[in-house]
Amino acid sequence: MEKLNSEIEKEAYQTLSLFGLPEVIVRDCINSRNIKELEVINEFLNRYGDYIIKNN
Repeated sequence: MEKLNSEIEKEAYQTLSLFGLPEVIVRDCINSRNIKELEVINEFLNRYGDYIIKNN
């Protein structure tokens, strides 16, 4: 499995894992996105993630 190199990738891994996604899906999401897209995903989930979790 590829090593996560950047801080953005590490943050994305932690954030997506908090949602209970399987590691395979988390890794695929990270590997198929560029750094800017990962920043957007991280910002969105950090801002609205609690709301999403609470309402499910």
